[in-house]
Amino acid sequence: MPATNSIIDKRRSSRKRFRMGHRHDDNTNSGANEVRYLPNPYDDWDELANERLLAKIESEHPLHESIEEEDEGLSNDFNNYINPTRRASAAIGKLNINSAGFVAPEITTQQAKPATITTTTPTTTSATTQIAPDVVTHQQRTDAGSFNFAIKPDGSFDHVFERKIREQLKILISQHVKSEQIDCNDRSMYTGLPGISLLYHHLTTKQSLDTKFREELAAKATHHVNQYLVSIQTAHMHNSKCPSFLCGDLGIYTFCALARAQQRLHREMLTRTLSYPGPGVLSQSAPPTPGVLGSELASGQNHHHHHHHHLHNPLPFSGVELINSEPDTGVLLEKILELIKMQEQAGTPDELLYGRTGGLYAMLLIKQQLPKQAIIKDEHIIQHINLMLKSGQTMESFGRPLFYSWHGKEYVGAAHGYAGILYMLLEAHKYLNGDQLKLIKEAINFIQGIRYPSNNYPSSIGSQTDRLVHWCHGAPGVIHLLIKAYLVYREQSYLDSALACGDVIWQRGILKKGFSLCHGISGNAYAFLHLYQLTRDPKHLYRAGKFAQYYFERSDTITWRADSPASLFEGYAGLAYFLSDLLNPSEAKFPAFQVTSSAPPTIV
Repeated sequence: MPATNSIIDKRRSSRKRFRMGHRHDDNTNSGANEVRYLPNPYDDWDELANERLLAKIESEHPLHESIEEEDEGLSNDFNNYINPTRRASAAIGKLNINSAGFVAPEITTQQAKPATITTTTPTTTSATTQIAPDVVTHQQRTDAGSFNFAIKPDGSFDHVFERKIREQLKILISQHVKSEQIDCNDRSMYTGLPGISLLYHHLTTKQSLDTKFREELAAKATHHVNQYLVSIQTAHMHNSKCPSFLCGDLGIYTFCALARAQQRLHREMLTRTLSYPGPGVLSQSAPPTPGVLGSELASGQNHHHHHHHHLHNPLPFSGVELINSEPDTGVLLEKILELIKMQEQAGTPDELLYGRTGGLYAMLLIKQQLPKQAIIKDEHIIQHINLMLKSGQTMESFGRPLFYSWHGKEYVGAAHGYAGILYMLLEAHKYLNGDQLKLIKEAINFIQGIRYPSNNYPSSIGSQTDRLVHWCHGAPGVIHLLIKAYLVYREQSYLDSALACGDVIWQRGILKKGFSLCHGISGNAYAFLHLYQLTRDPKHLYRAGKFAQYYFERSDTITWRADSPASLFEGYAGLAYFLSDLLNPSEAKFPAFQVTSSAPPTIV
């Protein structure tokens, strides 16, 4: 295996980032019998119970239709202020999935039905006790808290639960996610201030959050970006030798380039909107708020705006400072390309956190959100992909389709292993030729074949201890690869395996070590959101909501062992990012990992 870049190694060891699970493998003798998860106290999805509970909630907690009445009732107390969310009205598509493929979506105004699956891979099942929603047992009060939620026909949570999410987001931001809690010398997306900035920008895209809150976050994020841009012009930052996206400076350059472009686009759209003389323009055409790395620049794709919100606040974000004009976006993109070229040198790993996979993510993101830029070209992406595939075809492959290792081990999970590398290659599938697609498919089949009888996946090749259920190690990371493989190759076995992963995560995904993205409950819950996007089965959205509910009810029962407790991947910022994505589950994307959200495939 090639030696890892020495500068990257130094940064890694100095931050002790891997105490929390990255270097933790199932082969270690210590704690071999330790249970790393907590029992799931919740009943699984029941459609009839959901319908009854939704009717009960809407009857007991009616929505206020006028924004003026809503403003009069606003309060910081969760039990007193009123949710501005509109009534559920959109019809949804019901999918029928079988071994032969997909039938075209059938539009219905009835409650969404779980997708009909022909399963060829053994899946785990959990015992569930179905009870009427208005009957709360003693066990529920003891183990599962005193409140529940329902899924609406449009694929969103009931307004009381969404109100709870918004309240918790404000608490998290005010009490647990503060820039002063972050090491000012840590410039990584993973544990540094850029990850906090990414969260702030992401929250500004959430139309159901109140405008004042989003304006405050936009101001903070813009201030951060301007600080980064000043640093970029210094010799220290300009001469950076850390090409990683998540754990190096590539993430900062990408973030700054996209933040500037999105702010400029937002202001241009606002100007065009205000200059249009048509009636009702602000309530019909006002642009969405700016965002970075979480929503596409093609802002017309946001379909769930609360129009009365724009009418009430006709100039959102007009007071937020402008992002510095120097260095210009072209200079930033040139620097991004320079860092990616550094990744292509010998000795750089291929994995996500420190390697070439992060560089591929950055290029795909820029091509998606800045389609008119001409600096990062298709040939740069193709060259990067070719190098990654060539790196995997080594003499050490022992007859395997592809061989990737990190620090002497063949990791399987998303952070350092096959799942993250192969997933990102499939995100770039339009740049792959037929032979490359075949090679990647063979590698996916190899990974699919080493799963445990429980349908969890080992942390590394050869591990025999089925313990870790994390995004970084285990089924919660592999599931994203399987979903993407199903979308690209349209083979039922990938969907079956992904659904089996979902059952594993439901049973074992409430972890003792906390609510982080990388090795915690929030990262695990993104698997359910991804499954929901693919199948539109509300069971998966329900499961994601239950993991959020666990935080609302039981956060004080979990000791959160994090070196950076405010950070994006190890701390509260990742939890806040997940909770905010529950407000728009169809558009949710695991931050700094998923380039695109998924949707049910259609027959062309």
